[in-house]
Amino acid sequence: LKYKYGGGFRLFCVFSGFRNKWSLMAGWTSFHRNAQASTEAKCDTEELFVTLMHPSRDLKRAAKAEGKLNLKYDVVDVLLSRSCTVCDCLTLTPQLGMRILFLDQQMRVDYTGKDFKFDTFTELKPEYNPYCPCEVICDRRELFDGARVNFDSDYYGVGMLGGLDTAFPLGCGFHFQGTFIGAIVAGRNLYKHEELLSKCVDFCTKEARPIIDVREKQYVAIPMLQVEGRLGWETKCYTKGQLRLVIGYSFTHLWNVPQLRRYHTGIESVSNSSHASTIGLHGGTFGAELLF
Repeated sequence: LKYKYGGGFRLFCVFSGFRNKWSLMAGWTSFHRNAQASTEAKCDTEELFVTLMHPSRDLKRAAKAEGKLNLKYDVVDVLLSRSCTVCDCLTLTPQLGMRILFLDQQMRVDYTGKDFKFDTFTELKPEYNPYCPCEVICDRRELFDGARVNFDSDYYGVGMLGGLDTAFPLGCGFHFQGTFIGAIVAGRNLYKHEELLSKCVDFCTKEARPIIDVREKQYVAIPMLQVEGRLGWETKCYTKGQLRLVIGYSFTHLWNVPQLRRYHTGIESVSNSSHASTIGLHGGTFGAELLF
């Protein structure tokens, strides 16, 4: 599963010019993306192993697998900063504040074919009681025409951030800005894990049966790193305002993010924690700033 490039947005409101160049800023960054993919065996001799289902299941092979992964990333920042001019060509702005992180991941995988082949249902024949030929003994073997695995990780956390913003005037209204921000957010993660089998019973009945339904609550700290580079151009807007157009590149990295479950070797038990991974978000940015 690979994410494709998509759009997000970032809104900031800044109140500056009080208490000797101090500024107060509040911002909201939002990025939502979906990834989906599918793969299947090219011939009858090839097999896809069902690796995400619980190891106690006897259903280990599939002919086709389809997956979908949703990511929702929202950040709210409240910053206090103060600009200081080092020289004519360099301005530094230290930043300190609070960060609120909302991170939701939803993954769904569907397996069909092979051990989940619904066609084998028609090959079953009723069995007759040898002591009473007129009595039909139903074959109660369970047949499955598919399986679905759902992972849902919903994180909410609050923490501190600190950073440094630099500005280099280039002349003719152009300038270059660089931003470095480090943050650590602590909060709770609500984790849900489901496995469903579509079951056929007694030749005619079909139902979805949950075989795993686990919900957990964890408390996790997530370190974050954010680096940005921007090229801007500004001009006067009306009599007391300025318009600044900005284009740049942004990279955000998150560590210790709760994600997929990993199993114990036991038949019935599952692990009591989620697998931690990293998430990286990067891409081009463009925007406009109005200053009054």
